[in-house]
Amino acid sequence: MTRQLSSSTLEKYRRRLEKDRQGLRQTIDDHLQDLEEARLAQAAGERSADPASTETGSAATVFEAELSLVRNTRELLAQVEDALRRLDAGTYGICVDCGKRIPAARLTALPYTTLCVECAAKR
Repeated sequence: MTRQLSSSTLEKYRRRLEKDRQGLRQTIDDHLQDLEEARLAQAAGERSADPASTETGSAATVFEAELSLVRNTRELLAQVEDALRRLDAGTYGICVDCGKRIPAARLTALPYTTLCVECAAKR
């Protein structure tokens, strides 16, 4: 049986999650800036004399890649923010499927996880 996490351990996870949140927000801002630059490049290519040029295709590819990165990073940010809410609510480290405590080793590897190893394997 996994024992309850100490307050100092919970605080360690909080600091890590807050640092992760800050980094993810910065990453999103950076990707949004890159996304705007790619959108402008794509628009400029569409107005060029040769809209089928490789520059237009390249700009569209960069735009789609940046858009995908923003979506993925926002999803990860939502998971981190949810973990911080669980910390505040006193439910952090408890599997949402089975209600058992999530081992500290798993939380160290994935501090925003909501599932113990067994429940994660079932999904």
